[in-house]
Amino acid sequence: MKNFLKKIKLVDTLVLELSIKKEEFKQRLEANIDVVGSNILGDLFNSTKYQYNGKVEGDSFQLKRKKKLFDTTINHAKAKGLLTEVGDKLTVDTEINGFHGQWVVIGVFILLFYPILLSFLMVQEEMLGMEKVFTLSFIVGHGFLMVGILYFMMRSSVKKMKYDLEREFFFLAR
Repeated sequence: MKNFLKKIKLVDTLVLELSIKKEEFKQRLEANIDVVGSNILGDLFNSTKYQYNGKVEGDSFQLKRKKKLFDTTINHAKAKGLLTEVGDKLTVDTEINGFHGQWVVIGVFILLFYPILLSFLMVQEEMLGMEKVFTLSFIVGHGFLMVGILYFMMRSSVKKMKYDLEREFFFLAR
């Protein structure tokens, strides 16, 4: 599954080499993220200045961008990373995953709704030939459009998260 998601660019990796000690980077990273809370709406009404929720444990970290009230961008990408130090260089190996569990529910709904709708339209006897062809092609096109919108939303959230993390890690290492 992970290979398929990488192939369709819903999972991406980011590897950075930074000139900073691992312990200092961990401290700076911990100081710039909020600890993950258990409340779903908690980060909407949390007024801290930090942009990310997450946790740093040992040599690994998990991050996701905080949700903001009235924010129109939908960014569900999550990042998991590993910190390794070789000499005086720190390597940050990050995997960014844009596929979220809620998309499965939406995908299952789409995969159930459109075939049922198409089968009902196929057995309609009141529609003439061209009406049926037009209606069926519209429904099929609409289904592809809905799936495409979801796909490009997930893919753009991966791109944005990769760009933001690269900038954030660069500025943390300064």
